[in-house]
Amino acid sequence: MKKNNLPLLVAVGVLIIITLACGSTDSSGTPVPTPTFTVFDPLDFVTYPDNYKGAFVQVRGEVFNINSDKNLQMYLENSGDSIYITADEPYEKIYEGDTVIVTGYVRGEVCGKNAFGAEMCSPGINKAIVIKVD
Repeated sequence: MKKNNLPLLVAVGVLIIITLACGSTDSSGTPVPTPTFTVFDPLDFVTYPDNYKGAFVQVRGEVFNINSDKNLQMYLENSGDSIYITADEPYEKIYEGDTVIVTGYVRGEVCGKNAFGAEMCSPGINKAIVIKVD
């Protein structure tokens, strides 16, 4: 005789839904708040990046320069303005021309010298997670 596993599957499904609905907890059982992204006008962000220092953001764009396995430069999607990314952990298989989604904290304005010795400044994002879009 075949057992009916439907009640067990329903119970497991309800348990999963309740667990996901209640949010995350740390090892002590304390609820961990889910961070929310700061919504911003891209033109305002690239013009006045210091106004967004510490904001948790998510941006999408095209990589145009890889400085190391934790630092890259990208063009912000729909604006063409460059931003400087410092990843929290080294990334792999990210190349110039790739489209990426970056999540991290705004550092404010970041300045450095380009290949010709001129000082260039752009918004920076630190503690970033870089994900390649396929």
